[in-house]
Amino acid sequence: MAKSEAEVVGPAGELLTEIMGALALDPVYTNVLKRRPLGKRPNKTECFRCGLHLIEEMKKHKVVVVLALGQTAFDFLQGDGTLSVTNVHGLPIPMNRFGMEFIVVPTLDPGYVLRKGGINSYTGDEWLSDLEDYKQVVERNDG
Repeated sequence: MAKSEAEVVGPAGELLTEIMGALALDPVYTNVLKRRPLGKRPNKTECFRCGLHLIEEMKKHKVVVVLALGQTAFDFLQGDGTLSVTNVHGLPIPMNRFGMEFIVVPTLDPGYVLRKGGINSYTGDEWLSDLEDYKQVVERNDG
């Protein structure tokens, strides 16, 4: 069972948990926002106001590699929002922020993958490839 700072729920959470298990990864799950605003994508201000807990969780777990699931998470981690997940998904991006050095591997949100046809679609193939890339980055930086 994976360690968790955030509850992994719903079909997207189940898919993520299943795939991480299949990849033999035991990640710490968390989220930029503990509660998502109803009916809308959280804006930058909401993310940065709520993101302090994420920084503390990253420090607590001595995070070296972060898998950013979706644009909201990636925007928070990169700060300026200049890079788009759709352009750099699967690529390891070194960062020095929040008084820490870590690597971010951005990818699509699993909910988006499900909406675009699931893991047996083109989007699903891209997502699974990104997760394999993430696993390789974790293995290179483990220890």
